[in-house]
Amino acid sequence: MNAMSIRVLPVGTALPGPPVATATLARHLGLAAEPARRLGDTLGIRSRHLCRDLDGGPPHATLADLATTAAGQAMAEAGVTCGEIGGVVMSTATPDSLMPATVNLVADRLGIDHVPSYQIQAGATGALQAIGVAAQMVSTGRRHTVLVLAGDVSTKQLEIPAASGAASERSALDAASFGDAAAAVVVTTLDRPGAYLLQRLVMRRGTAGLPPGYTADWHGVAERGSPGPVVAYDRDIIAEAVPKLAGDLLGDLLDGVGWRCADLARLLPPQLPGGLAGITARHLAVAADRCDSVVEEIGHAANSLPLFQLAHAYRRSGPGDPVAGVAVDPSDWSAAGVALQRI
Repeated sequence: MNAMSIRVLPVGTALPGPPVATATLARHLGLAAEPARRLGDTLGIRSRHLCRDLDGGPPHATLADLATTAAGQAMAEAGVTCGEIGGVVMSTATPDSLMPATVNLVADRLGIDHVPSYQIQAGATGALQAIGVAAQMVSTGRRHTVLVLAGDVSTKQLEIPAASGAASERSALDAASFGDAAAAVVVTTLDRPGAYLLQRLVMRRGTAGLPPGYTADWHGVAERGSPGPVVAYDRDIIAEAVPKLAGDLLGDLLDGVGWRCADLARLLPPQLPGGLAGITARHLAVAADRCDSVVEEIGHAANSLPLFQLAHAYRRSGPGDPVAGVAVDPSDWSAAGVALQRI
């Protein structure tokens, strides 16, 4: 693959409804002042956007809704029509249904037809995996432009307790960690202004012997009929493992393009709750003002996070600027990194 010929065009993003502040969510869950303060301190998340209202009722948006909005925005920004799209790749951990695949629901709504489509089941590294698949597709020369989608609607999996004053700190922590979001980019070999040149993409699978730092059941509590948390974090393992994994991968990524950390105009660090983005950035010895972190504003929106970071970095970079991003998925310890340069 000739990475120098592949361009990643500006990002489209979609968030459902207004932001829900952590303090608002804590009050809804009936937490007292001290547990509410601990919740904010532990998470390091100020707000998130949700596809459900806190007071109940059906979801007001699906993953397909969000992804369609993000895709339309990305295609408009790129100046690309549906007829120019030669393939669609989507990454998500929370598809709207097992069948049909959410990627095909989105393609149908957009009017994209008679092209290959792929849906990747992944977590935090999924967006970079999807860009990798799209880059391989356009590098063959058989198609020049591929639409990449990434997103999650985690609130359909989590039960947000009613405002009854009975929520435990643990259930509140789980409910408050996540946010719903989707994002999209166009990957192309066409010469388009305002793009990033894809310099290198690195993906690694797993760390032998290390137990998962994060697990999620397919069904929520109400559907699976068994006790225990739907999602579970081992924050100690995550805090210990993520900075080292990210540091090792970033070193490999930059060595491959002849860059140093000091050369980076922007760094997209791994996005996990609990202030780990800042911890990892310090471990990587990159100044905070050169890091693009969004988990504090939109919660753990999983697959879409690297693309939201890229949108953030785009507004803060200029022609010639080198940008690198690293993602680590604590469910299987996969890691991915991308090196880009603004045209």
